[in-house]
Amino acid sequence: MSGADAQQRARAQVAELVDRFRRNETDHLRATYNETQVRTEFITPLLEAFGWDAHNVAGQPLAYREVIEEATVEVGEERLSKRPDYELRLARQRKLFVEAKKPSVRINRERAPAFQTRRYGYSASLPISVVTNFHQLAIYDCQPVPKATDEAHVARLCLVGYEELEDRFD
Repeated sequence: MSGADAQQRARAQVAELVDRFRRNETDHLRATYNETQVRTEFITPLLEAFGWDAHNVAGQPLAYREVIEEATVEVGEERLSKRPDYELRLARQRKLFVEAKKPSVRINRERAPAFQTRRYGYSASLPISVVTNFHQLAIYDCQPVPKATDEAHVARLCLVGYEELEDRFD
């Protein structure tokens, strides 16, 4: 399969996820629709559409996997062990974290998800980290020291609504 064919297939997968979310958006935005459900139905398939081997189809040993769920990172001066939902790696090197939230969480406005995501990335010396609930996806610059009092927009590089994912695929 050529690169163009793979890209078209991936774009079609993203379009299908967007359509499926849109059809049941009201249900997905209810507080009862939880993080595990959105990870299973939308976030993991989105990572796969973007080319990440989220289910370790390649059968790699842990050290060589591209996606580690519930990875460990030490945060704060206390060196507390925390668990980002996804760690994305290439050639055994950690590249970014993806933190998942349930769709009822307002990523564009709530401080806590932004702080958590930035703190994970900052603690691991990563340039960026992502928080998503599929309804919205935010990319954060993890170079500035995160503060719990920072508004959600602080150090945010990009905020994308699910309805934009196909158009902004490239």
